[in-house]
Amino acid sequence: MKTSNKVAISAAIILAGLPAISFFLNKNAASRCKSDITECLRTMSSDTVRVVCYQGPKATPGLLYVRPLRHRFGSCINLNIEPEVSLKGDTLSISTDDPSAIYQGTIRLLNLCEARLNDTVISFRPVKKLPTDSIPADTVTAAHPEHKPLK
Repeated sequence: MKTSNKVAISAAIILAGLPAISFFLNKNAASRCKSDITECLRTMSSDTVRVVCYQGPKATPGLLYVRPLRHRFGSCINLNIEPEVSLKGDTLSISTDDPSAIYQGTIRLLNLCEARLNDTVISFRPVKKLPTDSIPADTVTAAHPEHKPLK
């Protein structure tokens, strides 16, 4: 076999074979991760997460903002690191090995009662749910007489 043929076959293996192998390995890892994330997102959207356990070398209230929501829409988890996430019952467990002292991110969930950041436990009072019509109709018409109440 000529040297040019050997070089061409080697180039084909390197330029086509290695990216194909990498693609299939990453695709399998992504499909496993997708099922875990889908379950976590489904539970977050159903508002059943009551406790967040966050474990990491720099997990402190100053570097991570964890609070319950005051209104119905806007639950979010926005992290600046790559954590491992698991969900058991009403507890969302997040663990990371990131030793950097950067701002870790934000966790805001609707029915959150407790956050555990390493050894620090933060308890939240239950948020009172306001009715959809929290302003009485007579207050609206008294404040704006040109507007007529809806019937």
